[in-house]
Amino acid sequence: MWQPWIGSGYEARRLLVLGESCYAWEEDGQVKEPQPDHPVVMARYAMTAFPRRQHTLDMISRGICGKYAPSLTEVTAAWEDIQGLRMRFRVDFAQSSLAIQPGA
Repeated sequence: MWQPWIGSGYEARRLLVLGESCYAWEEDGQVKEPQPDHPVVMARYAMTAFPRRQHTLDMISRGICGKYAPSLTEVTAAWEDIQGLRMRFRVDFAQSSLAIQPGA
């Protein structure tokens, strides 16, 4: 079961953001799987810098702020006003386009 991100101001704005997927990734030569607290970790990560150069988080941040170049203060406030949940679909990392192919 996924633990959703619920911002401290969610009750006032009541905006729910659903992500359609999240995938395993490679880090330090090991495959990492998203854990149940992944939505919370990603929301906190999104509030530490903007832009992040992480397309999905940047686009969500722009959308919930309603502007292309919000300040980090605006991003943080907007994330506090939402509830976020990402649905997870299992992807075989070896079949993913993110997999590192030998000799590539």
